[in-house]
Amino acid sequence: MLVKCLCSNCSHSYLGDDQTGSLACPRCGTENTGTPGASLLPDAPTTGRDEMTFEPSYGQGLELSFAPLSPPAMFVTGDRLFRALLGGGVIACLLGAIVGGAQAAVQVAIPGLSAVVLGLLGGAAVRFSLGGRSAGRTLGRTAFAVLLVLTVGFSGAIAGAWAVQRYTGTADRDGNGHPDVAQTREDLDKGLRELLRVRSRTQDAGAATLLDHRITETEELKHLPDAQLEDYLWQQRAGLGHPLVAYGKLRVLEGPAVKLAPKSDPVELPEHAVPGILAGEFLLALVLALRAVSPR
Repeated sequence: MLVKCLCSNCSHSYLGDDQTGSLACPRCGTENTGTPGASLLPDAPTTGRDEMTFEPSYGQGLELSFAPLSPPAMFVTGDRLFRALLGGGVIACLLGAIVGGAQAAVQVAIPGLSAVVLGLLGGAAVRFSLGGRSAGRTLGRTAFAVLLVLTVGFSGAIAGAWAVQRYTGTADRDGNGHPDVAQTREDLDKGLRELLRVRSRTQDAGAATLLDHRITETEELKHLPDAQLEDYLWQQRAGLGHPLVAYGKLRVLEGPAVKLAPKSDPVELPEHAVPGILAGEFLLALVLALRAVSPR
């Protein structure tokens, strides 16, 4: 029969089975069989163990299971939530950057790959940072933490792809739908020659000043490194001032979303299909991550 015991050495309260003949404390290992100790109930006689009695029908009709290898569900307090956001966010960002950069390096786009990696490993990172699974009553705040962690992870995937394409020069207009730096430099040369020709024939002072300004801007663009010139092209296409934000906007709206071979063209998709695919990937990752942190 299960009995409630109080360790005489460390005052640890625990349950033991008197039928096995051993009621050793699981914390310090002290044997407490027949050892008097303080009672857990007020105004109760001092005894080393307190028998627990149950009704004969207790537990009937219930499918009880015990998984010793899985950590028990716990209440998510503020400090645990902060650790989950910090640890899970850092790991998810690194995982996303690795997956996004790897796909950009080999010039492929596999739908669902980032979702599976971030959902499984990101959810495991959140559970590890929490110290275990979340109890059902605190699953809401845990889901909010998972949502933020996955947002950071997918942002890291976009940042990783942007960094690889920016510094390796793998972007091309025909292959990935991205600006081609070499073609842009040829266009700048042609435009500069045309501006100089028009400037040499202009007699109006106002028009000449405007042409001089445009010539100066064109020459500055020509002398930019390839990475900075590509940043300029991202900003021009997206209409935004920051290159990473501009790349993220174009990646979400235009893709590529499906590209299964390095030298093949992206799969032609209907309008608004790319944001739908990315939203589906995010939902898949959210389901997998919630499964990793929710109580079994």
